[in-house]
Amino acid sequence: MTITSSDTYVSRPTLWFSLCALASVSGLFTVSWMIYRVHLPGLLTQAGWAPSIAPTLLLIEALIAIALEPLAGLFSDRLHRTKGTRFSLILFGAVLSVLLFIAIPLLAQVPLGGMKGLMLAVLISWAIATTLFRSPALALLRRYAPALRLPQAASVLTFAAGLAGSATPLASEWVKNIGAVPAFALGAILLLLSVLWLQKQEQWSPNPENGDPFESHSARSSLPVSPLHLGAIFGLGVTTALSLRLAVELLPKVLKAQVPGVTPPTFVGILFITLAIAAFPAGRFAVHKGNSLTLILGIIAAAIGFGFMGLIQNAGMAVLLAIELGIALSLLINSTLPWTLGLIPAPFTGLGIGLFFGGGAAATSLFIGWLSPKLLSPVNGMAIAWITLIGAAFCVMAGQEQAPKS
Repeated sequence: MTITSSDTYVSRPTLWFSLCALASVSGLFTVSWMIYRVHLPGLLTQAGWAPSIAPTLLLIEALIAIALEPLAGLFSDRLHRTKGTRFSLILFGAVLSVLLFIAIPLLAQVPLGGMKGLMLAVLISWAIATTLFRSPALALLRRYAPALRLPQAASVLTFAAGLAGSATPLASEWVKNIGAVPAFALGAILLLLSVLWLQKQEQWSPNPENGDPFESHSARSSLPVSPLHLGAIFGLGVTTALSLRLAVELLPKVLKAQVPGVTPPTFVGILFITLAIAAFPAGRFAVHKGNSLTLILGIIAAAIGFGFMGLIQNAGMAVLLAIELGIALSLLINSTLPWTLGLIPAPFTGLGIGLFFGGGAAATSLFIGWLSPKLLSPVNGMAIAWITLIGAAFCVMAGQEQAPKS
């Protein structure tokens, strides 16, 4: 049987159960980092370090991820070409990260004396382990859906990401109150179960041991990698992550200044939940109108939302703004991975995904290392957000998305 380009894009089914398993891995990855950030100052104190070094440690981990995310993705591409699967790296990285994650709170309770540097080594090792499996895992998105349906498939991932993101404003206190050991153990167990679920789905997927025949015959599989496209993917990763971070940081600041008496975390939670729910119509829209147009509309809507921050006068307006920003960011975030896969030949899927998340890590490092609380006043923050969104638009225009052939 000859596999044509049209077959690749149209007739291949979307593997919804596999996508749900992948979404659980992605969402619990985010939850694990939330647990880590909530307890990090206390763990450092227990180990004999000043809690004030937590931002520096997070900055170091973000800088490491800038390089390791694309390298892990590239290595998984090589595994896929030579072994027919990238899952061995996913499983290794996930199991290693789970073991280190459980070890972190236990090690903090042990008197280390002159060996307190061991705690920092374990913390950084865990951060490195997480980079080994995220990009290779999300590279499976291309395997689980035909090109024309990638935005709808990505909606499942965005939904999980939105719900996981809402855990920070809505569940951080609970995570802190139950203690480090139970929180880390729960996060580790859930992440391990999600990875095992994904492994089972891989075994049930068509020809998992022989690679993906649809990837190897895709229309772009023989095309070279464009340096311009690689730069655009990294840039969109930076600007998307920075836009989201600015939204969730600025909204509470504006509410505290302009609407006294409200609880800002609730409104950030509304933003994330809206982002999650809006992913499904955003995915359907992108299927019909294209990822590039969806990204541009998300950028414009987000710019409008940032502009209206200064006009909030009451809780009702704050709810509407949180919903508007959630919809805008959903349009933006949901199309990023499908757009990335539209620019990257199939043999370099992991590299493309890794570059996108490496850009996200660069945004985190910029935020921690440069955007101090004093600089991030509402006015300055909105100006930075607009500049960031303009940069995102340039990245979208720089990447000429290849439309699937029919």
